[in-house]
Amino acid sequence: MSDLASFIPAALGTVAVLVRLPSLRRNTRDPLLRAVVVSLLAATGVFYFGATSTIVKVNEITGVPNFAAPLLYSLLMACCGSGIILIINWRGGPPACIRRSTGWCCAGTYAALAVAMYARSPPSARHGSNGWRTWTPTTPTPRTSAK
Repeated sequence: MSDLASFIPAALGTVAVLVRLPSLRRNTRDPLLRAVVVSLLAATGVFYFGATSTIVKVNEITGVPNFAAPLLYSLLMACCGSGIILIINWRGGPPACIRRSTGWCCAGTYAALAVAMYARSPPSARHGSNGWRTWTPTTPTPRTSAK
């Protein structure tokens, strides 16, 4: 996928957020409007930071080989969480119930992100010159090395 396929939706998302910002300034207490703006911002961030050139640039700027991956995963989780919060707000109900459900949703999203980041870290050292566990046809296996 070319970068253009990511930057066009990011630009359209940016325009949508800019269109929504005046109404958010006028009505900052509206939870549905806040959820829509956060959802648009998260989706725009996913498209922008998901572009290959942006991933390369983020990794170069930070100096960390794969810094863009957790950044993009965090934006994806924010996008998913904001979608769930939109559903909670659209469902309706007493304001206290909506606030409680939104709080549980945010806590669950943060916990899922922490578990996902912890679970993906390798427990052992990496092998090979490229940092990955590699196998080649000349690598001795336990069966052939026992001869």
